[in-house]
Amino acid sequence: MQNTKCTHHGKPVALVIGVEGMDEEQLQLGSSDNFWQLIAERRVQTTLTRAQVEQNIESANQEYR
Repeated sequence: MQNTKCTHHGKPVALVIGVEGMDEEQLQLGSSDNFWQLIAERRVQTTLTRAQVEQNIESANQEYR
C-alpha cells in the first residue's frame, strides 16, 4: 500500500491513501468515526487473559453438568 501527500505551495492539502488488497468492509470501517469511537472505548476496558477466559468457560460448563 502506498500513500501520496499532495501539496499546494509547499503546504500539505491532501493525502491519497492506497487501498490495494483491502476489501469494501475494511475501507468503510477505516473511515468510520463510529467504529473508531467503539475501538477507543473498548481499549480502556478491563481485559481478560486467555487463561481467565478458559477458566470462566470451564466454570460455566461445570454449572451446567
